[in-house]
Amino acid sequence: MFADVQFLYLGIIALSFLVVLTVWSEKKKSKRLQLLTTKTLLAKLVPNYSKAKKNTKLCFLLLSFVFAFLALARPQWGKEQKISTPRGIDVLVAVDVSKSMLARDITPNRLERVKLGLSNLMGKVQGNRLGLIAFAGSAFLQCPLTLDHQAFLKTLEHLEVGVIKSHGTNLALPIDEAARSFAEVDKDRFLILISDGEDLEGEGLKRAKLAKTQGIKIFTIGIGSSTGAFIPTDPTNLPPRNFLKDRNGKPVLTKMDEQGLRKIAESADGRYFPLGSTGQGLVETFEILKNIGHERNNRQLSTELPIERFQPFVLLALLFLFLEVLTPNAKNLRKVGLLSIFPLLFGGCFKRDDVQRAEDATARGDPSEAARFYSLEINASSESNATIDPWLYLNAGLSYLEANSLVEAEKFLIQAVEKSEGDSDLQSVALNSLGNLYYRKTNEWLHQQNLTDANKSWQTALDHYENAFKIASNGNDKAEKNFKSLQKEIKKLERKYLRIISGRVWHDLNGNGTIEEDEPGLKASVFWDRDRDGELNSSKEQPTSTDDNGIFTFGWIGAEPTQVQIGSTLRDFNRSNQKTLIPSSDPPIANTSESRNINLPYREAPVLSGMVWADQNGNGEKDENEEAFSGGKIFFDLNKDKMLDENDTSFPIPKDGRFNLPIRPGSYSIGIAPENPDANVTYPHDDFHDINASWEDPPACDFGVFDRSEKESQQSSDQQKDDENSSQDHEENANSALPEMTNSVYEREQQNTESKSQPLPMEAQGGVSSNNGRDY
Repeated sequence: MFADVQFLYLGIIALSFLVVLTVWSEKKKSKRLQLLTTKTLLAKLVPNYSKAKKNTKLCFLLLSFVFAFLALARPQWGKEQKISTPRGIDVLVAVDVSKSMLARDITPNRLERVKLGLSNLMGKVQGNRLGLIAFAGSAFLQCPLTLDHQAFLKTLEHLEVGVIKSHGTNLALPIDEAARSFAEVDKDRFLILISDGEDLEGEGLKRAKLAKTQGIKIFTIGIGSSTGAFIPTDPTNLPPRNFLKDRNGKPVLTKMDEQGLRKIAESADGRYFPLGSTGQGLVETFEILKNIGHERNNRQLSTELPIERFQPFVLLALLFLFLEVLTPNAKNLRKVGLLSIFPLLFGGCFKRDDVQRAEDATARGDPSEAARFYSLEINASSESNATIDPWLYLNAGLSYLEANSLVEAEKFLIQAVEKSEGDSDLQSVALNSLGNLYYRKTNEWLHQQNLTDANKSWQTALDHYENAFKIASNGNDKAEKNFKSLQKEIKKLERKYLRIISGRVWHDLNGNGTIEEDEPGLKASVFWDRDRDGELNSSKEQPTSTDDNGIFTFGWIGAEPTQVQIGSTLRDFNRSNQKTLIPSSDPPIANTSESRNINLPYREAPVLSGMVWADQNGNGEKDENEEAFSGGKIFFDLNKDKMLDENDTSFPIPKDGRFNLPIRPGSYSIGIAPENPDANVTYPHDDFHDINASWEDPPACDFGVFDRSEKESQQSSDQQKDDENSSQDHEENANSALPEMTNSVYEREQQNTESKSQPLPMEAQGGVSSNNGRDY
C-alpha cells in the first residue's frame, strides 16, 4: 500500500520525539511559573489562558505531521493504464574496412560504393537512431547511436581502409561491439553487417547465433563478386597497376563469401542481400527497417501502474496545520475571518485528480502530458456513464495540437464541436483551433511537394475560420483575422511562388514518343533532380509517386530557378520478370514560371548478347569441340584506353560463357580482360568490338580467348595417361616430348617478356602481409 515505507518509521520516531519534547517543555514551564506565583493567583493574572485550546492546537499539529508523513510514504491503491508511444528503432551499421574493400570489382571500389549507398538512404530511417562500427581484425564504435544523422554521415565520410590497425577480417568482432553498444531496455535492435564475407577467423556464425538470444537481428550485405578481384594499392584516382601480394609474392585474390554471409543473417533472424552494382541490397534492407520503424511508431505500449493517492493526505496535513494556526491560545478569541478564506485558498485542490494534473502539466509546459490526463478524465467519465464536460474535449484537443499530435487533436476538437450544441462560443474556439490544425497540415503537404492535398487543407482551414467567427455570439476576432490573413497568404504564394508540374510515365511500345491507347502507364517516382545526376537522392530530392496509370502531379512553393530538370525511377527497380525498361529520352527540363505538362516515356533497353569461348587452337574461329570460357571479365572501355581500369564498367563472364546485358543506346567499345595475363584474345582480331547500340538493332558480339596454360594443362594430363602404360614407353615418350615442351616453355617466356612491355592490371607490386599471410 505504501511505496516508501521508511517514511512511516521516520514519522513514528519524529512524532514520539515531538510528544516527549512537548511534555517535557510543559513541565519545565509549570515549575518556573510556580516559582513566581500560585495556581489560584495565576488564574487571576491570566484570565483568558485555556489549557484545552493549547492541547487542541497540539493535536492539530500532531495530526498535520501524521498526514504529512503518510503522504511522504506514497500511499497507492488501484491501477491505471499508462499509454505511451515508443521511440524509433536502433540500427548499427558495421562496415568492413579491411584491405579487401579496396578491390575495384564495383566502381569506384567496394568501400566507396558502400559509403555512397548509405549516404543516399538516410531519408528512409528518419526518427530512428543510427550508429557506425568499423571493423577489420578488430572492431571499434566510430559513431554511437544517435538521432543526429548528419553526425553519422560525417563519420561515414571519414571512414577508410586503415582506420582499424589490426589486419584481416573477423566477423564476430562487430557483432560483439554491437551487443555492447545497444541499450539493454530496447528490444528492437538491428545490425547491418556490410562485408565481402571473408571471415578469416571463422567465428562470425557462432557469434551470430548468440546474438539472436540477445534480441539482435542481423542483416548482411555482400559486396564483391564470386569470381574475385585483385586488391590494388594505387590511389583510386589512378589506374590499378600495383596489387597486394601474399608472402609467396602472388597477387591476393579476394572473393565474396555469399554463403557465409547468408548463414550469419539466417541464424540471427535477419536477411541477406547482395549489394548490387547500384546499391539495391541496401535499398531493400533500409526499406524493411523503415517499415519496422513505422509499425513500431504506430504501436502504443500499455503499462499498468499503481495510482498514487498522496494528494488527500497532503491536503489533510495542510488543513490541520492551518487549523493549528487559526486556533487561539486564549479564551473568547475568534479567527472566523481567516477560516472564511480557507475554501478560497484551497478551492483548486478539490478538483478532480486528472484535471488538476493536466492543468499542472500545462503550467510547466508539457502539453503531451496534459493531453494524456485530459484523455484519462474523459475515458473515466465515459466508463462511469457520467456527463462529460465539452470543455474537456476542447482542452484535450488544444493540448494535443500544442504537442503537434495532429491526428489526436483533430479527433478531440471535432468532438468538442459535436458535444457543445447550444454553446456557440465553445464551438467557435474549437473551429478556430481546427483551422490552425489544417494550416499546419498544409505546411506539411507543401514540404512534401504535394500540392493536391495542400490545396484541400487550405480550403478546409478557410472553412473552419469562417464558421468560427460567424457562429460566435459576439464574433470571434481571432478567427476572422486568421481567415483574412490566410486568404492573402494563399493568393500571394500562388501568384508569386507556386510551381506545378504534372504528366504521365508510360511504356512507349512503338517508340514514337506519343502516348497511344494500347500503351500502359508505369508506376514510378517522379522528382526534381536538383543535382542533375539522373539519380534519386532521397536526402535532398523528395519523390512524388504516380498512380496506377502513371499519372503524377507535384509542385512546391518557393522562389526557385525558372528551369528544373525532372527525373523518374520505376517503383519496382526493374527487378520484375519483364524486360528492363529505361527512359527513352534525356531527362526533360521544365519551365517553372508556368504550369507544365511533361510525359516521361520508357522503352525496353537494347540487349547486348554474345558468347566467350575457349579458342584452344588459337585460329580465331569457334570449332565444335571448343567450350565456353569464363575466366575473366567483360568490360565497357569508356575512356578508350584499351585496358580495364577504375573508370570502366565490368561484369564477370558467366560460367556458360553467354551474356545478355541491357544497355542504353549509344556507341560502345567492349573488350575482354582474362584473369590469366598470358591469355590472348583471338577474336575479334583487334581484341575489341566497337558497336553502335540502337533501340531497333540490338548488338551482338562474341569473343575467342586462347589460354595457353589451359592447353598445356590438358596436354600434361594426356601425357600422364600415356606414361602409365609401361616404363619403357614412359622413357621414350619423355625423350621425344622434351624438345616440344622446351619449345612451349620458350614461347611462353617470350610472351611474358613481350607482355611486360605494356601496363597489365594483373601485375602486382603491392605490400606483403604480416598477419599469418592473410591481412586482406
